[in-house]
Order: sequence, then C-alpha cells, then structure tokens
Amino acid sequence: MLKVILNKKYSCGIILFFFACQPIYAQHSITGKIDQIIKSSVANDAFWSVSVRDTTGNVLIGINNHRLMSPSSNLMLLTSSAILHALGPDYTFKTRIYGDGVQKDSVWNGDIYIVGSGDPSIGGDIYNGDKLHVFDDFYAKLDTLGIAAVNGYLIGNNSYFDNKEYPYGWNWNDLTYSFAPEIDALSFNNNCVDLTVNARGRVGDTPSIKWFPFNTDYVHFINEQSIIPSNIPENSSYRRILGTNTILLKSSLSQNSVKEESLTITNPPLYFIDSFKKYLQMNGFVWDGNMVIDHREHNWQDTTMFRQLAVHESVPVKDLLEQINKDDNNFYVEMMLKAAAAKEYNVQGSTELGIQMVEEYAADMGIDTTKVLMSDGSGLSDQDLINTDAISKLLFSMRKQPLFPTYKNSLSTASLDGTLENRFWNTPLKAKINGNFGFRSGIAAFSGYLTTSNNHLLMFSIIANHVKNHKTAVIKIEDKILELLYQVF
Repeated sequence: MLKVILNKKYSCGIILFFFACQPIYAQHSITGKIDQIIKSSVANDAFWSVSVRDTTGNVLIGINNHRLMSPSSNLMLLTSSAILHALGPDYTFKTRIYGDGVQKDSVWNGDIYIVGSGDPSIGGDIYNGDKLHVFDDFYAKLDTLGIAAVNGYLIGNNSYFDNKEYPYGWNWNDLTYSFAPEIDALSFNNNCVDLTVNARGRVGDTPSIKWFPFNTDYVHFINEQSIIPSNIPENSSYRRILGTNTILLKSSLSQNSVKEESLTITNPPLYFIDSFKKYLQMNGFVWDGNMVIDHREHNWQDTTMFRQLAVHESVPVKDLLEQINKDDNNFYVEMMLKAAAAKEYNVQGSTELGIQMVEEYAADMGIDTTKVLMSDGSGLSDQDLINTDAISKLLFSMRKQPLFPTYKNSLSTASLDGTLENRFWNTPLKAKINGNFGFRSGIAAFSGYLTTSNNHLLMFSIIANHVKNHKTAVIKIEDKILELLYQVF
C-alpha cells in the first residue's frame, strides 16, 4: 500500500498516518456519505457547512467550508481563545472597596466606593451556587476593620468599561432573558433576578412568586399569571419593559408546578450597590446615606484621598473560561471581552475594542479575518459571520500554543459536562469529543476536537443555518457525521 501511494502524486508529504494520506477518491467518498446523511434527514432544507482538519492542518473534508455562516455560540471558541491569550490563565479580577473619609470607632464618616473591574463571577456560578459569596467576603473584611456603620454615600464606580449596555445587533426580544443581560464593569448575579413561580393553588388562581435577592424592590413584578389544568399546554410569557425594571408576568402554568426563570435588570451598578446595601443592613450594618453611580476615572492610588478597605479577588481566568466554553455563558464572554480589551489597550473596555483585539489575534493565528464579521463575542448577534474553515483552522492553530491544555480543558466533554453532557451516551464517542454545541433560532453549530478510533485527533466544525424546528434531527445529523469520522479516520 505504501508503495502504491508513493508512486502516485498524492499531496501528503511524509506519510506517517493513514488518515493524513487518504486518496482523493476516498475523501470524495466520505464527503458523499456526509452529503447523504444530510439529504436523508428532515433537516436537509437547512444550509450546511462542514470543515475537518487533521493534525498537519490538511483539510480532510470541506463542504461549503468557505461560505459565511452564523455561528451561534461557536464564535466563543475564537473569542475565548483571544481572551485567554490577552489576560493569561492566572489573571484574576479584583473588585475593590475604597473609603473617602475617616473612621471613628465603628463608624466610617465619609463616602464608600465600590470599584468594578469587570468580574463576571460576582454571583453563584463559581462559588458552589453561593450567590452572596462576594458580599460575605466584603462584609467580613469590613467587620475585621471594625466598621459597622457608614455615614456617607455608597458610590458604585463602573469606569473600567464604556457605558454601552449591549453589543450591537442583539434582538430586543432577547433582552428580558438571562442570555442577553446588560454588560457593566460593576455587575452582580449576571445582572439578573432569579424568579421562582409556585402554581400550587386552584385552577384560575394567580401563582405566588418570590425572587432572589431578598425579594428586592429594585424590580417590580406585575403578576398576571394564571394556574391552568395540568392537561392543558403551558404558555411562558415574561417581558421586562425596556429601560425599566418593571417585569410583566403573563404565563399560564400547570397546577402544582414550580417554575424558575432568571430575568434581566437595567442599570447593573445601581443593582449591585442596592443589593449590597440591603445585604449589609440585613446583617445589622447601619448605613446613613444615599446611593450614587460614578462613571468617572479616579486615581485610586492617591492615598491622600482614598483608603482601600477591602478587595475581592476572583478565581483565575482558566476557571472562568469554563463558564464560556462548557456552559455557553454569554454574560461571561462579553464581560471578559471588554476586560481583555481594557488590559490590552490600557483604556476603557468596550466591545468594539474587544472585537479589534480578537481580529488582530485571529490574523496572528493565520485566519483570514476578511471572512470573520463580529458584532459581539458570544455569537448572539445575527450580524456575526464566520466560515467553518476559519473555525477548524483556529482549533488546529491552538494545538501549537502553550495555552492549549487550558483551552481544551475549558471545552465541554462529550457525555460528561457542559453543552455536551447529554450527548453520545453509550456510544464509542463518549469522552472522545471536546467542543462547543450551540443552538438558537435558525442556527445549529458544533465545533471542536474528535479523537478517532485509531487515536487520531481531528479538528471539526459543523454549522447549519436556516434551520426550522428540527433540533432533534440536526443533532442526529451531527452525531452521524462524527460517528463516521470516528470510524473512518
């Protein structure tokens, strides 16, 4: 076989692995089988793009792989790679409390500033579900200083980022829900309130509601929900009136059901300091003063004016990255994109500068950036476009980077965690794929690394656009394509 291959003019270079030297007719055969998998599905009317590379960078399979596609959350594979490069795996976010005044006995006489650094983890995602972990930390540090009361303003400073709440192109219909929150340097609980609706009551009654944090009056719920018989289909309806913190609830919920939903707020820095002040007061802290938001940049190192009272340091980026690549957390990626831009260019962080940073990084990775159009870092905008060839090339290029182990560990693992936790159970592909799966209206995308039956590593990207309501069918297509690649290579 080796002699035959060498006598023919295959573009393989040095032949070390069979999968790297598949004859052209064999690759065409595999491409044909993939085409047949797509055509035989009810999702065949979607537009499909597939790119598969080997460890030498050769494109083994290319189906519409140079066509621009809406990538959904697969865009995070590029964004998170650039963030990791810019911040480094051990970078931590530091949220600080400064005092402008003096302490007398247990009273701080003067203003208190809480200064945001873009930390996305001031909530329960990282701290074993303890959403008040950071507030606990701040309270303990103020208590250690002997401060039990403040006579002055509570000021939230969010000057580390610009004042644009959303990336360009987000759909206004999404802005009520947790996957599309406002982005701010001083943020708490993913800039959401967590609503629980209890429909235990009589048919026709209004369900009871409660919410985190503290049933806060920062938001106002208009509860027009109703309890319906369990044999009637439910209807979920939540809508925050844009520009306000008034949320309309009009869902029809099955009798005896309990529903949970995270819903966004507006003005995150005010939400942060309002929640923190309430938390302190609930713990016996006395605060005599109003709340103010300050977007000005200050010289926090000026010890004649500011005294650092407390600092909270987040877990490192290498851990935060898992929220992006395993769990498709849009809030984390947009926050960290702005923070990376602020660090990279030493200016206020913005989405636009973050995109510039990603594009510069992509060019350094050998990606044709004329084929990459970004409006955000998460892929939530319909303006985002990229081709599967660029994604598979990114995945290939990452293998040569020192940060590759950290990057790969941040990805979801088939049948084990993240977006792939419920995929590939009882198949040979269990734990053989590390990647990102994203699905939203009209778009399905799955990209990552596949270790084949012959222990070869492939980089793949499979994206479908113009998808109708065929999520199950799309998943079956992806599974069959990956099973074929696993067996053949």
